Amino acid sequence: MHKRLKELVHQSSLMLLVGSLVGTAYFVPVKAQQCGNGFIEGAEECDGGYLGFQKDLIVSPEGAGISGAKSMTLGPDGNLYIATYDSTSIESRVLQYNPTTGDFVGVFVDTNEGGLENPAEIAFGPDGNLYVSSYSTDEILRYDSDGVADVAPFVPSGGLDGLDGPYGLSFGPDGNLYVSSFLSSEILRYDGQTGDWMDTAGFASTDLVNPRRLLFGPDNNLYVATFSGGEVLRYDGSTGELIDHFVKSGTGGLAQPTSLDFGPDGDLYVGGLSTGAILRYDGETGGFVNTLDFGVRPLDSLVFNGLLYVLDSRSTSEVITTYVLEAGNSNQPNAQCRLDCTLPSCGDGILDDSLGEACDDGNLDEGDGCDSICHVEVPPDQGTDPTSDPEPSQSSEASGGCSLNSSSGSFTFLTYGCLLISLGMFFLKRLSHSNPNKKS
Repeated sequence: MHKRLKELVHQSSLMLLVGSLVGTAYFVPVKAQQCGNGFIEGAEECDGGYLGFQKDLIVSPEGAGISGAKSMTLGPDGNLYIATYDSTSIESRVLQYNPTTGDFVGVFVDTNEGGLENPAEIAFGPDGNLYVSSYSTDEILRYDSDGVADVAPFVPSGGLDGLDGPYGLSFGPDGNLYVSSFLSSEILRYDGQTGDWMDTAGFASTDLVNPRRLLFGPDNNLYVATFSGGEVLRYDGSTGELIDHFVKSGTGGLAQPTSLDFGPDGDLYVGGLSTGAILRYDGETGGFVNTLDFGVRPLDSLVFNGLLYVLDSRSTSEVITTYVLEAGNSNQPNAQCRLDCTLPSCGDGILDDSLGEACDDGNLDEGDGCDSICHVEVPPDQGTDPTSDPEPSQSSEASGGCSLNSSSGSFTFLTYGCLLISLGMFFLKRLSHSNPNKKS
């Protein structure tokens, strides 16, 4: 009864939205004018998008055996692992797929192995083992490289920790395991080797409302997608204290976030049940960047690994698609299009050697070291390109390589030195001619 009640509580917040999605199919959305959507519109000079559009449908239920996909991750062997749950037959498994071809590799965790029921999240630990949050049984299970479960749960149910509806899993920089307890709205911390609860209260709980996915960012702080709160919260990775509401509810249309990951560009990508799209936020400020609308249905998991893997698990047929991370809008050198949808050019402050630029100081002014065509200017006192060797003058040959010329019209210290050397050589010659012992 308790497990069934938990399922009903969890599903009640999704019922209306999921009901509206049943029977939908992929479509080509009508895109509003927006820099970054991949279409050149209005005053835009270019628009390569922030990500490429759908590259390939690599895994589909037809012939792949997916039913009720819940979560996915990439394993240490390079394969794609997908946790599934059939709510009708109450069967839970973890399947393996080739991440390039989408071919079915095999069953990694067999049906309900180790007491698994409703796997909400899967993650590989530093030890190479697979950790799974068993939502319906309030346990964290661990599986070895053969998919065999420990004799006892890594984190058992009924402890003082109060774990209730375990969802997201993430190993921290300290090697410990952090788990989002969905129904008790807190993040719990466990010893990464023993599974022992490490605190006397939740590691983080301030402002949390039904946390789902969580991960540690490049700054080693903890980012949590709070489902019912509709935002992404950031906590100190060492103390669990709330730092800020990194992405506030409604920012960029964010509502009911279900998945998140940092991309190779350092930005945060968030999938939402209500949005049915991927929202991109600045990885340092949390400011909204753009919507990556590929026409997918609500997203339950996304993972970066060169490509962006997207698990679409809230529909009549679960699929995985990949998106190309190349040729998009960027402020990196030699990009095809800038983030503001202008073409790379001299004077934009970004050095593009592919355009023949040797410098770019952000303006087209002359006389500041970088000219209006982004070539290095030669200082006036050097006359010519300082990297080229000067032609030897006639006077330098006559004086053994010591020139008496001065481009400024006045003698320099070096010129005085050359004059003294020449005078010395003159007197030596006179003395040699007046030497009576000199042979004729």
